[in-house]
Amino acid sequence: MIRHVSFDFDGVLAQGSNEAYIDCYHRAMLQVGVELDRDLERQRILERWGQPVEQQVELLLLEHPDKISEALQYFNNARVSPAFRAQVSLYKGAEATIRTLSSTHTLSIVSGSNRDIIESVLGPELEKLFASIHSCADYAPLLQKPAPHMLEQAMLHSSVNPDRTVYIGDAPNDIRMAKAAGVAPIAILTGHLTRASATNLGARYIIDNISEFPKVISGLTS
Repeated sequence: MIRHVSFDFDGVLAQGSNEAYIDCYHRAMLQVGVELDRDLERQRILERWGQPVEQQVELLLLEHPDKISEALQYFNNARVSPAFRAQVSLYKGAEATIRTLSSTHTLSIVSGSNRDIIESVLGPELEKLFASIHSCADYAPLLQKPAPHMLEQAMLHSSVNPDRTVYIGDAPNDIRMAKAAGVAPIAILTGHLTRASATNLGARYIIDNISEFPKVISGLTS
């Protein structure tokens, strides 16, 4: 019986952030004088989506390794700017889903997003419904997705086992992390996954949007 629901944040509960991050990478590249073909740039970003920013910037600047440190500074400045925050909001149905599930399950967030962005978008009333929030900024790069460590810490905090947990994610590394942690992965199609890619990665369930999830979880807990 499922007792613990863990969420990715960007592309699952929050909209606008995925494209906002991609824009931050693009602007950082321009600031250091590198302009890739936009399709190639996006391909490189998505190839390492969910991995530490340093690894993503290394791939983006594969031909210009001397510019990595400078680009990281520009990226980090952009993602904490008011302009970034203004692009991010909760998906329709996310708040209702969180409130519904919190009455019957422990909830957590395991995300590559910064904690301050997560807390700002949720607001204090919704934030308190989560037993724990795990941001990549709190963990060393090798412990971040697709490694299982962050999700394992969320389960430890809630005192639940993997067989009583599900994880909802929108990207390949979300599915990989859940599987590495022994947790049932649920793919959501509001981010970087297609139904075909989610199936190939081994998602246990696939949903179109977050509003559908309460029906799925009710079937798992009945």
